Amino acid sequence: MKMWTWTLWLAFAVLPGAALAQQDQGVITGRVTDASGAVLPGVTVTGEAIDTGVTTRVVTDGGGLFTLPGLKIGSYRVTAELTGFKRSVRDGIAIHAQSRVRADFELGVGSVTEEVAVVATAPLLETGTSALAHVIKEEEIRELPLNGRNFQRLAVLVAGVLPAIGHRDQEGGFNSHGQWATQNNFILDGVDNNSQVLGMEDRKAQVLIPSLDAVQEFQIQTSNYSAEFGRNAGAVMNVSIKSGGNKVRGTAYEFLRSDAFDARDAFDYTDRDGDGKADPDVLRRHQYGFTIGGPIRTNRTFYFGSIEALRVRSSGSSLSTVPTLAQRNGVFDASLVTVRDPATAAPFPGNTIPRPRWDPVAAQLLALWPAPNFAGPTRQNYLSSPRHENDRIQIDVRADHNFSNADKAFVRVSRMLVRDDGEGPFAPPAIGASNNEQSLNDNRAISVAASETHIFGPRLLNEVRYGFSSLETDKHPLVGESVNEQFGLRVAPTDGVTGLARLTFGGAFGYTVLGEAGFTPNYKLARTFQILDNLTWLAGRHTLKLGADIRWIKSDIVGAPQNRGIFAFNGRFTGISLGDFLLGMTSSRQYSTLQQAQLRERNYMFYVQDDWKIAERLTLNLGLRYELTSPMFDTQDRMTTLDLAAFPAVQVIRAGDNGRSWSDRGLIDTDRNNWAPRLGLAY
Repeated sequence: MKMWTWTLWLAFAVLPGAALAQQDQGVITGRVTDASGAVLPGVTVTGEAIDTGVTTRVVTDGGGLFTLPGLKIGSYRVTAELTGFKRSVRDGIAIHAQSRVRADFELGVGSVTEEVAVVATAPLLETGTSALAHVIKEEEIRELPLNGRNFQRLAVLVAGVLPAIGHRDQEGGFNSHGQWATQNNFILDGVDNNSQVLGMEDRKAQVLIPSLDAVQEFQIQTSNYSAEFGRNAGAVMNVSIKSGGNKVRGTAYEFLRSDAFDARDAFDYTDRDGDGKADPDVLRRHQYGFTIGGPIRTNRTFYFGSIEALRVRSSGSSLSTVPTLAQRNGVFDASLVTVRDPATAAPFPGNTIPRPRWDPVAAQLLALWPAPNFAGPTRQNYLSSPRHENDRIQIDVRADHNFSNADKAFVRVSRMLVRDDGEGPFAPPAIGASNNEQSLNDNRAISVAASETHIFGPRLLNEVRYGFSSLETDKHPLVGESVNEQFGLRVAPTDGVTGLARLTFGGAFGYTVLGEAGFTPNYKLARTFQILDNLTWLAGRHTLKLGADIRWIKSDIVGAPQNRGIFAFNGRFTGISLGDFLLGMTSSRQYSTLQQAQLRERNYMFYVQDDWKIAERLTLNLGLRYELTSPMFDTQDRMTTLDLAAFPAVQVIRAGDNGRSWSDRGLIDTDRNNWAPRLGLAY
């Protein structure tokens, strides 16, 4: 608690007493001269957001330089005017996240009522940064074809970015310059959007993914980004939600996919209509929603909202290996395997395990396997079509308010609800789950961002933000009651842990498992509380930016990977796993109590960045970042480790045995030397 108090004092007492493109904002800089090239001080430069009418006004300094700070993403009209000179106007200057756009003006002698409109110029250059960044704009997001309407698939347009190949996370991330999706830093409206769920049970690296129609743009920085960004080794993905304008605008859509328009896959085997031919897998996919945005008060207060729903019903052909009719009677094909009696090591007469030798529990469980219904070139002999149901609702709401030209704020709330249920190839309670996706899965997420930006003058700007995110993942078994006792399995799982114990069949001749997925139930709740402050200060040719980012992370876990029991058979005793099973002879047995943790992590991050314009065409980017991150520790101090210093003597050390510090409770020394210097040149 002392560390938290001290850090807040440092962040909010030092910083305001002391920067300009904030995380989801940009700036326009330039110089104003007369026709002879002489600089013009005292010129009034006004930037007006075309959609909202919100204006920002500054005056050029003694060197004719100006900077319009804290500009939201959008298109701007910039006007320069001074008594005795014609007014000059530039239209359509595009501002993106982290933009630093250069726009110079030349004023001709004349009346201020006369206007010179610049309509045909060379493209405005974004200068001043050496970061490798690419902006995916609204037009690209809206117009490029996307299967599934996941805008993040457009990230592959950026050099060095690939889909998350070989990674568990396929939908909610990408690999950048060899770094996996979990090494990226995902930011939504300037606040943290990284999933802190251990084990990636939600199958993505982010808390939530907004609807495509709700995204204004997103920026990907792949390397050499400023000291403002850190914590992760991969790319920085900065997503901005749309805001409303002075006109009411919206969209409505529905996308439908059906197997009626699909061709049969080479590995589809199910004949659903009885015509003797295999049919495509079942698919009914509806994705629909709407967006709307507009003014609450013209030029002052705006709203934006988005709702999107996804409903998918599908099934696919699944081939499993089950005991043949002969094997169900203990008879095995001698050309396949010689079944030996573990008591004598001699083959069973007739290659048959006599029924009196069968284990009574195995005799009951054997009936859970369905009878074979498929013949093919392999041992797979049972065809099924497990159903998969996926429902998703995504809601994004944002409100922007301009207290004055120097004081702006916004609040954005996003909510995601997901139900993702997948059946196994067998009827309950057998299930036959091959992975954790064959279970009932509920995800609930919320993300909140609040920001206030204050312009103290043409040289000083401060922004404070608050972020909160919560991701709850709940995987649970397909069977809602404990059934072990019904089959004579003497495994008493903890109350609330349902379903059949897991029986696996390996070795040279395996069979599809019986029972639920191994890691169900699995409940995880991860929350991040964040507060950050960024201060920007213009001092001549220097643009100084410094800030603090403080995050408290909560990650609660309740898991039961072996709580209902896992029994393995591998043919060690008879030569085939099913033979071992019939005799009740396991190669291994696993059982554990519930795995519970209430993990906490503390992050305190500080940075300073100086963008020094050495010459008209040369900018030096200097930065330094410091991060102090605690080891994860359990609130109940249930963690343990082994002290091997006096090996072969081994001592068990429990969390908190040696004190209450982060290191003592997390059983890992806190790294206090996380300094990250930044250096770059932009020409």
